[in-house]
Amino acid sequence: FYAQKDSRSKVISQPNQGVSVARNIGLELAQGKYIAFLDSDDYWNPLFLEKMIEKMESDPSYGLVYSGYYKERKGKPAKKFGDLFIEKELLKARLENRQGWHLCAFLIRKSFIA
Repeated sequence: FYAQKDSRSKVISQPNQGVSVARNIGLELAQGKYIAFLDSDDYWNPLFLEKMIEKMESDPSYGLVYSGYYKERKGKPAKKFGDLFIEKELLKARLENRQGWHLCAFLIRKSFIA
């Protein structure tokens, strides 16, 4: 567990009530400046958080940034989905059907949603 290696990490256990309940509890208990989600079947590039925080810090008005992501399937090369967006650009691209999204590719300023 990361919580054993890094005191900034916490493990929260609860009866299984689904991913939405778990995420909402995580949002309530989060104490940091940023929120990011990583499901058990996803992974981040080792520089993901560093690069996303750099982008977020480049403009204090950003409420969220989105990186795009790669999807891997057995026996097939990874396929890239999306690019780096800030919130207004991302919503416009999504509404124009130019951009899907995946929760693990977001970094959200906690004050933007809390």
